[in-house]
Amino acid sequence: MIQRLDPVYADFTITESDLGAVQRNMTNRTLAVEVSLPNDNGAAREGKLTFLDNAVQDGTGTVKLRATLNNPDRRFWPGRFAKVRLILNTRRDAVLIPADAPQLSAKGPFVYVVKPDSSAELRPVKLGQPQGDLVVVDQGLKADERVVVTGQLGVTPGGKVRLTSPQSGVKPQGTENLPAKS
Repeated sequence: MIQRLDPVYADFTITESDLGAVQRNMTNRTLAVEVSLPNDNGAAREGKLTFLDNAVQDGTGTVKLRATLNNPDRRFWPGRFAKVRLILNTRRDAVLIPADAPQLSAKGPFVYVVKPDSSAELRPVKLGQPQGDLVVVDQGLKADERVVVTGQLGVTPGGKVRLTSPQSGVKPQGTENLPAKS
């Protein structure tokens, strides 16, 4: 059996419930993928989705896909496991916060927002897709607002908070690739 090393193929599966989102997003353009090795701190390599199987696999409810990526340094090897991230769309000016900031109550997720007078305001939020150590906030927070990241158990609504890092606020991350949440 002969296999190519450059370019190399990354085969992966998605659940049949995600198939509709993939089909919708691939009608107008070729979808991008990011491929990385499980124990490698190197940057993910970008490739393109080049194959979508025409059948859902019996028993597993999954659909096979294939990405093609350049591999001039032989970093990826046929048969080796890899992490594949399929990018359905890109959200510009998305609001991202550290994944540790949101808390969960009986009414859903919330964050403590630090107001200009250094008091805390409990704010319900609607969370979106995770992005590494960050998470997208779909609703409830603006890009210029600061949130409490550590010590939330000691915070009460209206209570004063002590800032330890003035740059720890929420920042728009419009250049990041954020997959759509289906």
